[in-house]
Amino acid sequence: MNEAQSDKDLSDWLSIRRSHSSSRQLLLMAYKNTSRQYSALQTLITSLDSCLILGNEHTKRSLGSDYVKTNTNVIFTQASHIKPLLGKDFDLVIYDCMDGIVANTLFAISGLIRRSGLLVMLCPKLANWPSYFARHQGIKFSYGEAHTECVFASFLSGHFLGDSQVAQIDDSGAILPIVASQAEPELTLENVCDAPPSSLRQSGFTLSKKQQDIFNKILRAWDEKHISNSLITGARGRGKSTLLGFLAFEALRRVLIGTIQSENDDSQIAICAPTASQAKIVLDVVNKLLTQDSSLSSSQISLIKNTNIIQSYAPDQSDQIPENSYLFIDEAASMAPELIDKLCEKVSHTVLSSTMDGYEGSGKGLLYRWLPMQINTTEHYRLYQAFRWDNNDALENMMAAIFSPNLTVLDAEQPTSTLHISDGLHCLNKSELLGDFKLFRECFSLLQGAHYQSTPNDIQRMLSASDYHIWLYIENSQCVGIICTIEEGGADTFYENQLRFDIAMGKRRVQGHMSAQALAQALQIPEVLGEPTLRINRIAVHPQIQGQGIGSQMLSCLKKIFLQTKNQKQNLSTSFGMTPKLVKFWQANSFRLVKLGYRKDTSSGAVTGHFMHSESESYKAIHDLAKASQAIDMHYLKRFNPSIYRSIPIELLTFENKETIEEAKKSITKQKRALFVNETLSFDMSKSSLAYCLYHSSESNLGPARSLFEELHQPNLSKTQKLENASKLRALMKAENIGKHLR
Repeated sequence: MNEAQSDKDLSDWLSIRRSHSSSRQLLLMAYKNTSRQYSALQTLITSLDSCLILGNEHTKRSLGSDYVKTNTNVIFTQASHIKPLLGKDFDLVIYDCMDGIVANTLFAISGLIRRSGLLVMLCPKLANWPSYFARHQGIKFSYGEAHTECVFASFLSGHFLGDSQVAQIDDSGAILPIVASQAEPELTLENVCDAPPSSLRQSGFTLSKKQQDIFNKILRAWDEKHISNSLITGARGRGKSTLLGFLAFEALRRVLIGTIQSENDDSQIAICAPTASQAKIVLDVVNKLLTQDSSLSSSQISLIKNTNIIQSYAPDQSDQIPENSYLFIDEAASMAPELIDKLCEKVSHTVLSSTMDGYEGSGKGLLYRWLPMQINTTEHYRLYQAFRWDNNDALENMMAAIFSPNLTVLDAEQPTSTLHISDGLHCLNKSELLGDFKLFRECFSLLQGAHYQSTPNDIQRMLSASDYHIWLYIENSQCVGIICTIEEGGADTFYENQLRFDIAMGKRRVQGHMSAQALAQALQIPEVLGEPTLRINRIAVHPQIQGQGIGSQMLSCLKKIFLQTKNQKQNLSTSFGMTPKLVKFWQANSFRLVKLGYRKDTSSGAVTGHFMHSESESYKAIHDLAKASQAIDMHYLKRFNPSIYRSIPIELLTFENKETIEEAKKSITKQKRALFVNETLSFDMSKSSLAYCLYHSSESNLGPARSLFEELHQPNLSKTQKLENASKLRALMKAENIGKHLR
């Protein structure tokens, strides 16, 4: 096909799509000829009103840098800078995938396209995807990981190839199907609310009938004070954030005109979201309503601008929110249930909103884990109708099926797949997922339901990484559980002595190998990296049969394979945010804490802990050292970071009072003191041992050293000041021989 014919076919297709009010679609553009690609992109951009291009400098040059700069309907950005654009919409989104596909990005940008719009992927031919994207991976994999075929690319290309609604164009020809739009969503006059609150009638905004119904019910709940929490859920594009903004504005208006009063007059509108950009979407709605509302006086508007009456907060800032506030949480499913509880119990009324299938995390965990525990205090509202596209939109249906599969009900009459897997724990051959979408759906819907942080990138990594293994637990021909494991460490990967040493001393950190690196750094033992470790990254049980010991059975099966088989002996580890419930589960299954984190995870609000099975070879060898290291860390946290110390489950705050552990504490402290003084170990890597050294020494000249140590913990200390103080402390300890005598 010549260039002129190709452009004509594309123009005709675009013209037909406009005249027939087509559904949103995916167009795969796989030109090798750059001039033809340029011509086709120009045709697309000039035919549609607004365009977002995700690419690099090569993409910009291929389109013409001046053209991109001067064209006001085109926004150009890198794929990694997509977050500030979430909540906006475009007629055309072009994603240059030649440097690799990122699943999170692909799923996110498909939600930025308005009705009848197009998502264009600049990519190789589908047949070349498995080998091409093995070389151009898009996301990072563990150090030492390599593969010649990308299973995720095979899965994705197979899905696109089998979908008759996906359009394709390349040097040899074009497949350009027309997908008719379904019935228009709530746009008719009778479906648009005809009686918004009087203060909002002049705003230019309108709520749908369903949104207005939810709005009114939540206002009644505020007035009657019979329910403290309201949860609004739905798929993306349903207007949840807009509704949240309307509610936040109404609360703000009530505060200003005095219908919400508190004894201390410190009512505040608190907006909380996992990211600042997500909170800004809600704040933008409030600000737009504020500028267009005629019922507020200039003095009231000035009060808003000059005070913190409306404020955004990070998820871990619950202690900063005034008690009389009205709290609005967007994308709540991206937060851990425990963190949501802390936020909700602080205020009188909370409105939560969440997507059930977002790119930052699955909302299903919120429904399965948090909502059942809040049945008496939370009213759940659902938005089903799409606003930016049709309910049966072709692009949305395809993306949801791939990246957010729905959990199916267990049915003895319907086996999991056609594989006829026997009962028990089985390591899945990932290629089996390529032709068995039912099995794929079972696997990943289980993970999304159990883990609030599961994202499309997890699917990409699980399918593509050769060190990532998927284990299915089958019972009565049904997939009732899943475990995901990652191979870490090992002499074949960490064969360089210098690399092992640098990691153990905190001078280097490689991608992946989380538990292996954490343990090597905690104990300054480079040899730990040479021991093969299997880290349990995910574990999930179907909600219908949770609480019946299935999770423990799965771990027991895995232990038999990896710890009790002569040819398979290696370490078995895991890491997680340490809530009391999770600690109890893992300890009951013989996993023991070996490394304590120093910070709270922003999403979970819990301190991370690294655990290892008590029958692991490495655990037997380092048991006393690990226990001693934890005791030293606890001593440091209790004195210098009490908020972290208080968040550690009480089960972990008691230690064996063994002579060998006491000797190990002295040994670790002296070793880290020597490494710090000799400039081998940084202050941050050695601070817990230095604290133990300074506050357990029998020496009398510790005042100046303690003062320097405490200065290093002052807030807002610059990097330069910290380095200078650490250098002074190092010199003082060396000159005075501080820390050589521990009581």
